[in-house]
Amino acid sequence: MFIKFGIRGMTMDFIAEQLGVSKRTIYENFKDKDELLTHCIEVGMKEQSSKNEESIRNSENTIEATFKFIKNSIDTLDTINPLFFFDIEKYYPNLWKTKIIENENQNLNHIIELLNQGIGEDLFRKEINGDIVARLILEQFKMLSNHELFPNDKFSKVDVFENIMINFLRGIATRKGLLLIKKYNS
Repeated sequence: MFIKFGIRGMTMDFIAEQLGVSKRTIYENFKDKDELLTHCIEVGMKEQSSKNEESIRNSENTIEATFKFIKNSIDTLDTINPLFFFDIEKYYPNLWKTKIIENENQNLNHIIELLNQGIGEDLFRKEINGDIVARLILEQFKMLSNHELFPNDKFSKVDVFENIMINFLRGIATRKGLLLIKKYNS
């Protein structure tokens, strides 16, 4: 509900009503809205991390894993109301600094791992700096959710994805990697 409606407008009464429980039941498990929000973010981060790890495990190669990883991220961003990020950054700055940055660090580590694996598979160029490239990729993820830069009524997420990420991947790929990008992007 926080992701769907934003945080600030969510009252404990509304949450209880939507869950079909009493407000007292919520307060038996969480001392306040802040604790509930923190718990929800932690659970969401664990779920996203598990999805990404599963995508990596169930892929034949790094290019396929990269496509799955990016798709998971786009699917997640698509479900989040922009108010969620606005509210958390403005009204919960400590939570923003800790959990959102922690999530970015997890994603950074996943991306660096994928890049190094791809270099080992001869799918990404050996001369790339994985740390720099991973940070550039994360910034591009942020661009995907920027509704001012890419308004939903003018640009589809798929088009933005293809024009940013696919071209970026092509830039770091070897010939072997380019063939797989073409295969998975078809």
